[in-house]
Amino acid sequence: MLSERWPLIIAGAAAFLGMTVLHYLCEWRVLTSIPHLGSEIGDVKKRRMAYIWGAPRLYGKGYKKRQLRHRRVSQVSQRAPETPLPDNVGSLQAALLEIVKAKHTNLSFENGMEIARIIKADLNPALVRLNPIIAEEVNEAFRRELQIGDDWTEFNCHGKVLGNISMISGKVVVGPELCHNEECLDAFIKYTTEVMTAPEDMLQWLMEAHLKPGKVDGIVCIEKLQFGLSFAAIHTGSLFTTKHALAESGGNFTSQALQKMKKLDNFLRETARVTPQGFTSFHRKLLKTITLSSGQVLPAGSKIEIPTISPNFDNDVFANSEKFDAFQYSRAREVALHEKGARAAGATAATQFISVSPTNLVFGYGRHACPGRFFAVNEIKIIVANVLLKSDVKNADPDAGRLPNVEFASMYTSDGTKSLLFRNIQLCPSSEGPAPTTAPSHADPRSVPKADQIASLVLQQFFSLPKKRKPAIRDTGVHEWTPLSSIVAERAGELRCLSIATGMKCLPAAKLKEASGNGLHDWHAEILAIRAFNHYLLSEAVKLSQSTGENGESFILQWATPADREAVSQPFTIRNDVKLYMYSSEAPCKNLYLPQSSSATSRTSLILIVSPPVQGGDASMELTMSAQEDPTPWVVPTSSDQGGAVPSASPSQLPGRQYFSNLGIVRRKPSRPDAPPTLSKSCSDKLALAQATSLLSSLASLLINPANAYLSALILPQPAYVPGAFQRCFSDRMGKVRNATWEGGYRFRPLNPLTTSVEFNFSKREVTARSGGKIAPCNVSAVWGTHSLEEGLVSGVIQGRKAFQERAASALSRRRLWELAVDAAGLLGEEGENIREALRGESYGSVKENGLLKARRRVKEAVWEEALKGWAKNAGDEGFTLGNNT
Repeated sequence: MLSERWPLIIAGAAAFLGMTVLHYLCEWRVLTSIPHLGSEIGDVKKRRMAYIWGAPRLYGKGYKKRQLRHRRVSQVSQRAPETPLPDNVGSLQAALLEIVKAKHTNLSFENGMEIARIIKADLNPALVRLNPIIAEEVNEAFRRELQIGDDWTEFNCHGKVLGNISMISGKVVVGPELCHNEECLDAFIKYTTEVMTAPEDMLQWLMEAHLKPGKVDGIVCIEKLQFGLSFAAIHTGSLFTTKHALAESGGNFTSQALQKMKKLDNFLRETARVTPQGFTSFHRKLLKTITLSSGQVLPAGSKIEIPTISPNFDNDVFANSEKFDAFQYSRAREVALHEKGARAAGATAATQFISVSPTNLVFGYGRHACPGRFFAVNEIKIIVANVLLKSDVKNADPDAGRLPNVEFASMYTSDGTKSLLFRNIQLCPSSEGPAPTTAPSHADPRSVPKADQIASLVLQQFFSLPKKRKPAIRDTGVHEWTPLSSIVAERAGELRCLSIATGMKCLPAAKLKEASGNGLHDWHAEILAIRAFNHYLLSEAVKLSQSTGENGESFILQWATPADREAVSQPFTIRNDVKLYMYSSEAPCKNLYLPQSSSATSRTSLILIVSPPVQGGDASMELTMSAQEDPTPWVVPTSSDQGGAVPSASPSQLPGRQYFSNLGIVRRKPSRPDAPPTLSKSCSDKLALAQATSLLSSLASLLINPANAYLSALILPQPAYVPGAFQRCFSDRMGKVRNATWEGGYRFRPLNPLTTSVEFNFSKREVTARSGGKIAPCNVSAVWGTHSLEEGLVSGVIQGRKAFQERAASALSRRRLWELAVDAAGLLGEEGENIREALRGESYGSVKENGLLKARRRVKEAVWEEALKGWAKNAGDEGFTLGNNT
């Protein structure tokens, strides 16, 4: 019977085979009408090899011929047309299953939409709370995985990064126990790498999602979702982190702090543009045959994709697209800030790494854009920032340059066989030799500009202060800003931050008599930083005096030599090899306040210019003027303008906020037009005077020789510095005393400008950009210094204490510094008797008039007479006493 049926069976099989071949040939005929990329290369095998080792170039050719709306590409496996279609035409899930060869790897994306929903609904809103937890886990991962010392140590970064990211992501995905479990970590890493060659919060979210009616139930489903989440976190994070690194921020890794890392964000986005993880995106598998608008038929089962790398190198989209331009998005952001309303907000947001747009397809686009990008980007930033804040990094081969990426088919990845050298960060030149002279990498601290080193050191110290010492966001949504200043010393290549301070206010003249030595007259950041430096010096004098003989050790202070003591009376001197720097986040104040849209007090600057000053005018207040609708400088009004009542334009009578067309005059602190008058001079005028008198106060000058106590440089952020204005303030008007020397070790020491690219997160520029202009000055001043100095001040006294009471006196007040000087002098031997006698004055004023300070007074009088004319003393708080100063 069977033999009788063989002809029928054979005929049926032949018919089936014929129909199959015919179907294939028909489908092939449909696809052959689509132009083939690389057809000139040769047969399918050659085209596939060209794709494996040169996919970007093939995609680039097709993109340049984009008037032909679709192309075929011979990929590693099978034919696949590429066409720019909306992402909802085909199946994303089916395409992903085919990409990862789900039949063989047993990977499943059946719950992909559920994972996306959980990420959007639970993980992303919780990042504000989770970011500090992630940062804590980063520190732990670095401690466990990268045991870095002061000597260079070699690490295979690819493996270390994978391990760190799996541990860090696991802290949120699977909890604190399993994220440190070696078997679990190994499973997560292999689950990711072999396919692709809040502690309990995430687990709770997963379980809650699957306990709801209608949801798939069971531990197996939750396990699959956890592996899926780990897969996304490790794959997305590791490839970016091992490519480029740049950070210039410190402190706690809150969501707010991460948002402020704009340059790091821009750098990472540019890295993703030039070396993306993949060359294509929007993978879809057609579940049914479709016809394009051109008439081209795409049969069911075809895979489609978009070449996302090609627009990245399109000069119509990115100017000079072949060049790595780390901060092009920062420039675009600055332009966007000049827009108004929602348009400005949208344009600013579009420059962020996590944004999705036709020009940033790293995370996809549209409704299927990667929902976990917020978590991934935060994780990347925290890891990169930790590397750069804690470690120096360089190639094992110093001549190798940047390690090349591994390019395979449609993917970029780092070379897992390569290693880098790490050591603890050193902010000063090492003993390995002189700094390189040819285009060094900034991974080597010797190549980092001195100003950037100093600024970074200062910011690191500031961010270590308690949260209560820093500006905040008020309940009304107003963002606070504050200026920051610091004194940094350098000796034998080592930098040390000696004092930092914030603040921008001063005491009205009418309140001086009430201060009684307990209230500060001027708590602008620069002045507080200098007073904190004097506190440091007097404390060092106490330390040296308490040591055995002259064997005490101080970083910058030493006992004066016998030869020094023959010329001057002070027992201490600053070491000859010490250099002193001042960092300031804002240009030192000078001149007036101009009315702006906000009613808040404005700290204005001398070092800004927008339009040329009027003939004979001053370059001061130019920053403030640039913000006005009409930037023309105000001039001194005539009598006809004021009905005959005109204030005198003589320098001694000029208020701080008017008549700035006059050149080279001494000014008082800027303030609101309705603020009570003050006699405190502007910070720029005080710094100009310090070029002659040094940084030492009168009290410190009794004990310390001023010869080496001068600033070497003033470090300002680049936007706050204008050379011409700096020249006029600190050099031109000081011309008559520029080469002067005086008795007592005094001489004119010109102040040199240095600029830094490092920005303070709470500067007025940064806060304005971040808040859209809804800003106000911070009322709290922070003070820090060595010798356990750390205070918060409000209105010139310790925060929370009643004004001008003795218990409210800051360590930087006249009273407390006088007491500290008395303590230091009391520890001196017989040679200190004349200093002790001077400090026993009946009042603070009598101490300052003592004969030991005569040389200092003469220096000030000479400068006031020849350069800073019109200087009016801020008198009224000299009568207080310490009692029995013995």
